[in-house]
Amino acid sequence: MRIGRLDKIVGVRALVTSRSTSGAVNTSLATAVDTWAQVTYPSGAERIENDKLTAVSTAYFIMRYQALPLTSVVLYNGLAYEVVHVDIHGRQEYLRVKTELKQ
Repeated sequence: MRIGRLDKIVGVRALVTSRSTSGAVNTSLATAVDTWAQVTYPSGAERIENDKLTAVSTAYFIMRYQALPLTSVVLYNGLAYEVVHVDIHGRQEYLRVKTELKQ
């Protein structure tokens, strides 16, 4: 990994679930970490989800290794990218995170 290519600051947020006093499940995003990353955009596509056409942009974020659950969200340029897959490279050296932005 070339550290000089990690030139964008991204925020990683973890999805946290809790129960209210009435027993309802509440979900919210909690700040996990802000870190430097390399961002690439290999492709985009359109899918039909819930009977409507949805634009999906794929983005890869390369960042230093950290514990990153699949329920995380990566915030970059004011947009929330859902984590789809996490590849660990080296001996826990860095992560290649595949994300999707649905619009």
